[in-house]
Amino acid sequence: MPSNTAARRRVRTKPRKFRRVLLRGLSLLLPPILTVVILVWVINTVETYVLEPVELSAREVLVWTMADVHEAPADTAPNQTTLMQDGRPYSRLASGQYVPSGVVDWFRENRQDESLPATGEEVYRRYVEQRYLQPQIVIPVFLCVFILLLYVLGKFLTAKLAAGSIGEFCGCRLCERCTLR
Repeated sequence: MPSNTAARRRVRTKPRKFRRVLLRGLSLLLPPILTVVILVWVINTVETYVLEPVELSAREVLVWTMADVHEAPADTAPNQTTLMQDGRPYSRLASGQYVPSGVVDWFRENRQDESLPATGEEVYRRYVEQRYLQPQIVIPVFLCVFILLLYVLGKFLTAKLAAGSIGEFCGCRLCERCTLR
């Protein structure tokens, strides 16, 4: 009998020991893994819901302010590829619209593998996107503005909360007249 109970104890202790080792290992590895997963989730959420809409809005504003697209005047020949207007050269697109030759030259120098878009607005969209809204410029600027905005918001909320709490605990007339309330 005694040998039978000793065998049962050995059988019981092995799963308990394994379970204890497994739980210790999980308790050691799970916090850093969860931290990395949460950081990746936060970064993807900010990129999807904040960075992309801000970048899209910035691109559209830049296109709207920079676009210099002209329709062909009535007296131009149908096969005329360049146009001089106000002393500036313009190049013809497939749609018949004219854009500044500097933009077309930039596309030919920097983006040889891509074809030139057909419309003037699309030319400017791709021009702004590829020349001014590069990720190595946009992401640091966005992070600086985002952190500055969070800092100012935190300062404002702290000042607002502090002014309210001082007025409650202090009975002086200065706190009662405080404009931060």
